[in-house]
Amino acid sequence: MYKLSDIISKQAISLRGAQLLGTVSDVRFAAALKKADALLLIDGEENADGYLSLPTKSIHTMKEDSVVVRSLSSPLAFSFLPPNNPINLPCVNQDGKMLGRLSDITFDEKFAVIAFTVGESEYKADTLLSHSDSLVIFNDSGAPIKLPRSRPKPKAADRKTVVKTTALPVETAPPQKTEQPVENTAAEAEKPPVTTPTAAPSPAPELGAPDFSFLLGKCITKTLCSSSGRTIAAVGEIVTEQIIADAARENKLVQLTLRAF
Repeated sequence: MYKLSDIISKQAISLRGAQLLGTVSDVRFAAALKKADALLLIDGEENADGYLSLPTKSIHTMKEDSVVVRSLSSPLAFSFLPPNNPINLPCVNQDGKMLGRLSDITFDEKFAVIAFTVGESEYKADTLLSHSDSLVIFNDSGAPIKLPRSRPKPKAADRKTVVKTTALPVETAPPQKTEQPVENTAAEAEKPPVTTPTAAPSPAPELGAPDFSFLLGKCITKTLCSSSGRTIAAVGEIVTEQIIADAARENKLVQLTLRAF
């Protein structure tokens, strides 16, 4: 079994070619949170625009200090999709009781989810009732709960069904012209156009950012500087919350991860 907290920050290596693939920064889950599909790596070139996606089916073992891949049949794909890791999300039960925040996830050897850790409690994978980008709900009642399924959207072909009919000609009286006084027409032209107020668009929901707290307590192996040359973290320093916050302001979190061991 593996815990998510033990996977994050490990180095991923390939036995064939002795390649250093990158540092595990996050995990991408299947839509139902039943399995981890890929480990997201920060590449050695310090590219902060995305992640290298390492499929979990390619992983040989993670028993020791590294994530080990025997060989890669093809280069790792570069992904710009945001992680869907539910760690740190608030959790409630089926009655709305606050359980705490999701702090860890346990996997089996094939990366299927076995259990979720919420605070000091553990909830088996089959107790997960539903989840979103902002909340996780567990069923701890001991009785199954079936949620109604959302109705599927109609297919495009169904929406474009047209009934053809033959229209018969209908005689209508010609429209009668009505004369309006010139002064009324001029008055109407002078009126300012009427504008209908529209509601301001609601702000987009805030996307969760990757959690870099796993760097706390690690040692800096190479000095990290800001774009202006200011030292963010010197060689030998221990990573603190202040250093992580400073690196975030300078957009240097990826580089900080690569320099902390």
